[in-house]
Amino acid sequence: MIRGWVIFLIAGGLATPAAAQAHSPRQWFAAGQRALARRQYARARRDFRQVLNLDPGQAGAWVNLGIIAERRQRWPAAMRDLKQAQKLAPQMAGIKLDLGLVNYHRHRYAAAAGYFRAYLQQIPSSTQARYLLGLCEFFQLHYPAAYRNLKPLWPQERRQVSYLYTLAIAAGESHHQGSSGRALVQLSRVGAGTPALMLIEARAYINLQQDARALPLLRQALTRNPRLPFAHYLLGIILQRRRRFRSARREFISDLGAEPGLAYDYEHLGQIALERGRPAAARTRFLQALRAMPRLVVARFGLGESLLRLGHPAAALAQLERARQQVPHSALIATIEGQAYLRAGNRAAAQRAFARAARLRKLAQDRLQQQISGAGNRLPQPPAIH
Repeated sequence: MIRGWVIFLIAGGLATPAAAQAHSPRQWFAAGQRALARRQYARARRDFRQVLNLDPGQAGAWVNLGIIAERRQRWPAAMRDLKQAQKLAPQMAGIKLDLGLVNYHRHRYAAAAGYFRAYLQQIPSSTQARYLLGLCEFFQLHYPAAYRNLKPLWPQERRQVSYLYTLAIAAGESHHQGSSGRALVQLSRVGAGTPALMLIEARAYINLQQDARALPLLRQALTRNPRLPFAHYLLGIILQRRRRFRSARREFISDLGAEPGLAYDYEHLGQIALERGRPAAARTRFLQALRAMPRLVVARFGLGESLLRLGHPAAALAQLERARQQVPHSALIATIEGQAYLRAGNRAAAQRAFARAARLRKLAQDRLQQQISGAGNRLPQPPAIH
């Protein structure tokens, strides 16, 4: 976040000569700063707008307008104002940090990572930017890059549960087993009995399909911290698996209250709407998910299925094709594509899609049979029988 001293530098200082006019840009700027510090965002926004009415090239006012929009979670407005500030003051490193934060909060991790890298080129000592860059790489599954950025932060962050958890996974996936083990040992010491560690343990059980062991951990964590980010999300996943859709829906909505704009919450809300026969509501939810994370393939597929159920096969096919580009070996996507082609009146294309789905299903069955029988494993051959 841009600190006060940075804003002072951009503004050129706030000292007002005695002969200054009663409503000079500097005085409006100072009033806006005071209102912003008191979280009086509407008043601060008005004051900074007054600055720009008198001096449209005042980069500091644009920065503060971006910060106000960011704090109010008005992301497009925040991006617009911060980009205008960057255009006027490209040398200011802090603007890049704020642009990265806006993209990070919108779950646009690739874009955010670019801004954090640019900031670190100017301020290489920034722990905040390096940590955020590591998280962006982690969320994109770029584990070696995440590990490279997170590992140097051990002296400052080794008592933070979320840091230790992320570092342990990134190190393990990057084949740095020593670092992973050290992070896990430290995690067990630092996080013992905390809601955050309960959440991490519950997530591990959910990944292992052991929902019964995850459930009490989640409930205990939420008792101690009802707004713990992702806890309601994980509870919603368990309830959705058990087809308790009404209760699952409440949990995903609660998670949005703790972590606004999380794409995965919208994605699951879309799935629940489809399960309950509400394709229009599902379409809305999947679109919300894709606005936050455009490459979320389950939401892309769900959007295609929603459009098909709403009677728009051509639009459905456009979405399904994009989903197939991401997951080319999905028999389910091919099957729904076949249905969409049928609805569009293209029987030849439908037959090709259904044939592709059949081949993919057989391939999946063959792979499963190989795993069951052991075929394909590098085992010693039995001796020949003469």
